[in-house]
Amino acid sequence: MMSKTGLICMEYPFISVIVGVRNEERFIEECIESLLNLDYLRDSYEIIIVDGMSTDKTRELVQKYPVKLLLNEKRTLLLRGTLV
Repeated sequence: MMSKTGLICMEYPFISVIVGVRNEERFIEECIESLLNLDYLRDSYEIIIVDGMSTDKTRELVQKYPVKLLLNEKRTLLLRGTLV
């Protein structure tokens, strides 16, 4: 598709970036900031952080960002299509 300025506009499919975490307070902000600065249209993706019952400040840090936070209270894992 060509824009009014003659530049080619690509259509980006909507994607979800899902990050599973547990006790990642040292690294989670850098991870989220990196994902927020992807070379991808910001309206074309969402970031979902799934917290596995962190006991540190991970959840507090995640809540500062425009991302979805889900709590995995049972700490279940999906391995090869099977819940563990």
